[in-house]
Amino acid sequence: MVKATARCICSYCGIEFEVSQKRKDRAEAESWKDWVEANCDICPACYSKQKQKTAEEKLAGYNLPEIEAASKKQKAYACKLRARFVAKNEEKIDYVNRVIKISKTDGYRKKCEDIGESPELYFERNIINNIVYRSAYICLTETNAGKVVDELAL
Repeated sequence: MVKATARCICSYCGIEFEVSQKRKDRAEAESWKDWVEANCDICPACYSKQKQKTAEEKLAGYNLPEIEAASKKQKAYACKLRARFVAKNEEKIDYVNRVIKISKTDGYRKKCEDIGESPELYFERNIINNIVYRSAYICLTETNAGKVVDELAL
């Protein structure tokens, strides 16, 4: 095993940083080093900031409720968990968001009546109690920080 270390310059903040990785032989290590030096232009700190900014922009589009908490620290943690979940599960969030909007229409209520079930029970059975969509539902509707943390901190 050969350790390859590439020196890169961040295009955002201008600092020089190193990226290292072990490779099986010298030729592969040199090839990897050349590729990283040509393609890696963002330092870990700027990457984290950029990722956080992207997550915040995604969250702004969902009109999420304000989280209420006993402390600032708990609120910050719940917001961080919710942002992380939304960033990783956009399709689930979009689906549950659409279902929530549809569930408020007359057509949805009529469909539920046709199958002999109350709209609230149908929604609960298919979304709230569905393990795949429960966390997305909590992200979109819950204001209690403790419940957000309990659901999303795995």
